[in-house]
Amino acid sequence: MVFLKELNLARVRNLRDADLSFAQGLNLLFGPNGSGKTAILESIALLCRGQSFRTPNIRSVICHTEQDLAVSGLVADEKRGLLRVGFAKNRSNEVRVQVNGAELHRASELALLMPVQVITADSAALVLGGPKGRRLFLDWGLFHEHTAYLGWRKEYHRALRQRNAWLRERPSQGWGAQLEAWDVRLSEACARITESQGAYVQRVNDLLRDLLLTMKSSPGGEEQIALSYYPGWPEEQGNYLEAIRASRQRDVKLGRTVAGPQAADVRIQLGKRSAARVLSRGEAKTLAQAMHLAQAEEMFQATGRRCLFLVDELASELDARARAEFLALLIAKKHQVVAASAVELDEIRRQAARFGDCRLFHVEQGRVTEQVDNAMGEKERVQ
Repeated sequence: MVFLKELNLARVRNLRDADLSFAQGLNLLFGPNGSGKTAILESIALLCRGQSFRTPNIRSVICHTEQDLAVSGLVADEKRGLLRVGFAKNRSNEVRVQVNGAELHRASELALLMPVQVITADSAALVLGGPKGRRLFLDWGLFHEHTAYLGWRKEYHRALRQRNAWLRERPSQGWGAQLEAWDVRLSEACARITESQGAYVQRVNDLLRDLLLTMKSSPGGEEQIALSYYPGWPEEQGNYLEAIRASRQRDVKLGRTVAGPQAADVRIQLGKRSAARVLSRGEAKTLAQAMHLAQAEEMFQATGRRCLFLVDELASELDARARAEFLALLIAKKHQVVAASAVELDEIRRQAARFGDCRLFHVEQGRVTEQVDNAMGEKERVQ
């Protein structure tokens, strides 16, 4: 089991500097909009991923009156013991990342310490939006399961960039023989990616199907939801080398490679219909949450590792029963949760025993206060 035990914040957005101690299970942040709840979740993402889920420009996360930010924390790992992790960045884009005092060369190395799933008000886009988000879904899962996967992607995209650069020169003649060499190289790099992605989607689909059967508020009613893999070219075109050969003239005309993993997708069906055409936004968010949970379960089966779930705007588009059911599923599966809501979640208070070790934090005007009694009652501790 790996979980975030402590979080220390300094000079992050509108938050006052704070030291937070988290439960291994459920941790709830509540307070008015703009109070700093999401900034706490963002700080955890910086610590565990080296990047924000809100903006690619981390400089905008630094408190406007300061020159840098610092986030540190204590990660409890049953195999490696306690890990003191630190992330700092200044307005000159200089980054410093440490684990137990040792410098890491890349902030991305933080992602290997503790897998983090992020669910926001926009999570319905995983179902309703374009394929880019679903490709990221695939990449996240395979990155945490296969150490070689990132290398395969880099190899493929390096060859893809080179082929596209050649295509942009728009050769007038004799281009077939030259393209053949690029196509063979690209096909070899593609094979491992599509094979691993296709198998991965099938495993997640099986877990999602079982999970939806247990949910009282399962989207789609009695119709079965299924995930299928689209590798980036029509099945009738054969393997990738055959598909890319068939599209050469189109690629030359467009100046880019059309077929391949860069066009892959996870197709989501409700019966024989596309889920995006049938489900409401609230149902799509419920399904997206279930997909993330199925993905986390797949990772646990493959690696033995649990996830830290960051859930922003928990009350958005979900009723009380759906919120409580989702949180209860996460806790039952032994994932750590830090969730934020603009309203106090009475259903959580009423069912406190269902969630075990649960901690509640009130956030207002950048100030964090912990409710310290077991019943989530009157006592408070300023962080």
